[in-house]
Amino acid sequence: MHPPAQCPLCAVLTPVSFSSGATSQILNAAAKMKGSSRSAISEDISLKELAEVLLCRAQEAASNDASKMSLELIRDLDRILTSTLCIVRDMLDSRQRSISLPPEILSAIFQFVPRSPRINGDDLVCEPANVNTMELIPLTTVCHRWREIALSIPSLWSSISDRHPPSFLERSRSEDLILTVTKEPKADHFMYDLLRSGGSRIREMYWREMYWRVNLSLHLAFPAPRLRVLHLSLQCGCLPPGAVLFQGHTPQLEYLTLRSYYGTPSESILSLTHLCLSNIQDIGLDDTLSLLSKTPNLENLVVKGVYVWGPSKTSSVPLKNLTRLTLELMETEPVSSLISHLEISPSVVVQAIYCGSDDEYNAFCSLFTALSFIPTKLEVAGIPRHSGGVVISAVNSSSALRCISGACLFFHQRSLREVEQDIREIWIHPGRDMLSTISERKWIHLETLVGCGYSLKSILKYLSTPPECPSAPGLSTIRLIQKSPYKKIGLSVGRKVKERFMLARKECAAVKLVIEHHVLQRDAGHRVTPEVEALLNPLNTSSSRRHR
Repeated sequence: MHPPAQCPLCAVLTPVSFSSGATSQILNAAAKMKGSSRSAISEDISLKELAEVLLCRAQEAASNDASKMSLELIRDLDRILTSTLCIVRDMLDSRQRSISLPPEILSAIFQFVPRSPRINGDDLVCEPANVNTMELIPLTTVCHRWREIALSIPSLWSSISDRHPPSFLERSRSEDLILTVTKEPKADHFMYDLLRSGGSRIREMYWREMYWRVNLSLHLAFPAPRLRVLHLSLQCGCLPPGAVLFQGHTPQLEYLTLRSYYGTPSESILSLTHLCLSNIQDIGLDDTLSLLSKTPNLENLVVKGVYVWGPSKTSSVPLKNLTRLTLELMETEPVSSLISHLEISPSVVVQAIYCGSDDEYNAFCSLFTALSFIPTKLEVAGIPRHSGGVVISAVNSSSALRCISGACLFFHQRSLREVEQDIREIWIHPGRDMLSTISERKWIHLETLVGCGYSLKSILKYLSTPPECPSAPGLSTIRLIQKSPYKKIGLSVGRKVKERFMLARKECAAVKLVIEHHVLQRDAGHRVTPEVEALLNPLNTSSSRRHR
């Protein structure tokens, strides 16, 4: 008589002899496994006892009997034990708070997992919304529940790149899309079809073609009714005469960046409020003014590394809504030519960054001379080019400097002596001994001192020097900015420094302390000590990425 057929577990368990009563129960239960219910087995033995005996037998089989076991039996065991392990891990996951959070909370957390790819931030006029969706993949491998939740949220997969698999597009369902294109799409690529059938879903587009010329009018020949942000960064090129992008239909376009490429989506972009022109070579002044005339509602204009040349037949372009004009890496003559043709409000802030010639002192002076006829608030950053620094500003042309960087103080003592009494704000950065430089003057009207990467101790020492007549007697605000998430702001102050500060400034106004943590360290617990709180009125804030 042949013995009855055994299940895979029986085949593993029965060849071993055990002495305990629990083992006898396990073998009996395993022998009945095919015909009995799972609940009956669990009443006879515990799961732990069964697992321990099975582990012991599997280890012995692996060392002695593996060659005698059929391949089919080994596969059956793998299937059964894998399923068992999944059940056990699901049970374990259900006890972990982070995994068992409500779906709406997990959904909110998942949104912060993918990071934004590195883009030249100087050429952006808004915070980019595109993210590296590939970083969501690890979430889908944690457990079944996390995978189901992640795949059920279309907005998680709405940032699509031509480097992503087509499945990401399927997971986005009907969500508005944020597209990133890094090379010209081929006919067999899903991006090629998407640009021809899914244009109505595109909310933001970042086209960064680095190596080849590309005919954008061929690929962007569809209406884009939801397009809000467009960033075109190409190696070179321009839109062919008479051609338009998106069939001229971009009614919601607000942010446009053109880098090394000249062309506009349509003849008139009334919705556009932010425009950046960057590294566009050989563009005439007439072409620039023609482009600006199509955007009458601009609020923020950035012109970077653009050599505007030639005369213009256009007398002026009205930009009545403009609030900020940023000029970067521009020579003095093109700056003057451009601004002289713009009709802008007296309240406009004109920011010039690294503008002028390589002759640092002459660049500093000539820029103010060139802009002196403009009745606006002027900000100049980073002059000279190689010194760093943040901001210099003048109200109503160059008649009254309001804000200046320590780097400019270091290099341009001659030009600042006459306007020292008008300085209201100073920014200082590590690198040179800026504190010693600015301590040479009294800054009697200084209101705000901004220290980027400086410790509170060093700032208080400066404000206490000399004790009998300290600098900046009218100072009302100290701003300490954390430049790097890896370097904390030094907020500890010793007793001697504290006492000297109190003695030197006993007749001065109270000072407010503003602490701006890096956005990645906003919850890192940077707090002042009780002693510092007694000296100053500390305000903790979190700094974020700043874009023009």
